[in-house]
Parts: sequence; C-alpha cells; structure tokens
Amino acid sequence: MSRAFPLAGLLRVRGLERDSAAAALARAQNEAREADQRARAAREALYEHEMPATSDAQTWQAQVASRAALLALLDQSRDIAARRQAETEERRHAWNEARGRVRVVERLHDRHREAQTADELRAEQNVLDEIAGRTAPGPSQRETP
Repeated sequence: MSRAFPLAGLLRVRGLERDSAAAALARAQNEAREADQRARAAREALYEHEMPATSDAQTWQAQVASRAALLALLDQSRDIAARRQAETEERRHAWNEARGRVRVVERLHDRHREAQTADELRAEQNVLDEIAGRTAPGPSQRETP
C-alpha cells in the first residue's frame, strides 16, 4: 500500500509561493517595460522640441519653460524606470529563491516515490519468490530419465 508523501502540504504551499513570486515578477517586468517606454517617449519629445528661430520674449520664455518641463519629465521618467528595473531584479531574486525552496521539497518527493516503488517491487519479488519456492519441484520430486 502506498504511503502518502508526508510533506505534500508543504509542497503545495511552496508551489503557491513560487507561483505568487512568478506573478509578482511578471507584474514588475510589465511596469518596468512601461516605465522604459514613458522615458523613451519623454526623451523623444525633448529631442523633437525646437526653439523658435525668431519670436518675441514671451514666446521664447514659454519655449524655455516648456523645454525645462520636458527635461524634468525625462529625469523623472528615468528615475522611475531605474526604480522599476531594481524592483524587477528584486522580484526575480524572490522568484529564484521560491523556485529553489520548491525544488528541495520536490527532490524529497521524488526520493519518497522512488523508495515507495522500491518497496513495492521488493514486496512483489518476495511474493514471486515465495510462489516459486512452493511450486518448484524439489530434488526428490524430479523425474529421473
């Protein structure tokens, strides 16, 4: 009769932790990708911004203020992208740790299954040996030619 794996509950919990860490990593990667896209868009907007060749003082001041705002937006977007990338690395590290914890219990589970299989095969072999021992003719039961 097969024995249940005594750490089955722990294996399920560790699997849930791994799945949760994987989901958190996916969210972090998505957020990092979006932050990179926003930083790229801000950089392109800044590069495409042109100062007017001739204009009055108010228009020129507005253009300078607009350029300064775009530069601030670019800096802010880069900072956010860097934070999101660092968060992604933290999530990746947490996911790797969770995978490692699951793998330890999975190895124990594999050993448990192997031990069970060996026990079952040993028991089956004992039964076969016993049957063979009962039905095999002994030296006195053999016919002589």
